Amino acid sequence: MIRCIPNHTIDKEQWDKTILNSTHPHLYARSWYLDVVSPGWKALVYNNYEYIMPLPIKHKCGIPYIVQPPLTQQLGIFSANVITAKIQQQFESKLFSHLSVRYSSSIEFNSKICKQTQRVNYILPLENSYENIRQNFSDNCKRNIKKSETAGILVQHVSLDFFIKHFKDLSVFDVSQDLWNTIQLLLTQAELQKSLRIYGAFFNNKICALAAFVSSGTTLYYLIPGANSIAKKNGAAYAIVVQCIQDHAGTYKILDFEGSEIAGVAQFYKGFGAQIQPYFYIKKKLVPFLSFLLDK
Repeated sequence: MIRCIPNHTIDKEQWDKTILNSTHPHLYARSWYLDVVSPGWKALVYNNYEYIMPLPIKHKCGIPYIVQPPLTQQLGIFSANVITAKIQQQFESKLFSHLSVRYSSSIEFNSKICKQTQRVNYILPLENSYENIRQNFSDNCKRNIKKSETAGILVQHVSLDFFIKHFKDLSVFDVSQDLWNTIQLLLTQAELQKSLRIYGAFFNNKICALAAFVSSGTTLYYLIPGANSIAKKNGAAYAIVVQCIQDHAGTYKILDFEGSEIAGVAQFYKGFGAQIQPYFYIKKKLVPFLSFLLDK
C-alpha cells in the first residue's frame, strides 16, 4: 500500500537508507538535500519504505502542484528492489492525481496523460588511473588542458566562505537572490554532511573559476560551477575538472556532470569521455486556465 506522508512524519533515517541502497541513489533525493531545495516536500511510501518517491509540492491559490525543484536534475521512484510495472503504475497514479505535474525521473513513465521528454546526463566512471581516463579525452579537451597549463592556471581547494564571497562575480548567468540563498544553504548543509569539495582556479594569483562538487555514495556531482571570461580564455574550467579526476582516479567513484541542454556545455562534458545516461522530464497537460494560473 502506498501512503502519502507529510514532511514532519517522514522517517528521514529510513528514507536515506532506502535512497543509498537503491539502484540509482541520487544526491537529489537525499532528505537533507530535499529539505533545502523543496521545503515541506512530501513522500509517497510503499509499505515500510520498500519503495519511495519524493513529492516536491508547492501551492498557489490553494492549489497543490508538483514542480521540479531548483538544482535538482532528477528524482523518481527509489528502491533496492526491482521496480515492477505494477509498482510503477501505482506510484504514477498517485503522482498524476495532482492537477499539475512537472517532474524529472530516472525511469521512463508509462502514463498517457503526460508529455514526456528524454534528456541527457553525462557520467564519467573513475575506476581507472588518470592516464587511462585521459586516453578518452577529445582533442579539443586536450588542447584546452594544454592551454591552462601554458597560462599557468593554478587549481587548489578553497573554503565555502571563499566560494560565497567570489562566486557571483564569476558566474556568467544572472543568479536571482532566491537561487543564491538556496545555493548558500545547500552548500552549507553539504559541508555539514562532509560531502562538499570546492576547487578554485587562479590566473596570476586572481580567482577566475570555481566549482562546488558534492558527493553522495559513490557519486561525485559537478554541482555548481562558475567561471569568468579570463577562465574561458585560458581553459580554467578544464583544469578544475582535471584536478578533480586526478584526485579521485582509481577510487571507483563516478563523476556526474549533470548534463545540459546547452550544446557548448554538453560538448565540454563529452570532451572528458563522459558516457550518456538518459533521464526523463514529465509534464502533465493542463486545461489552459490552470496552466496560465500556475505559470504566473
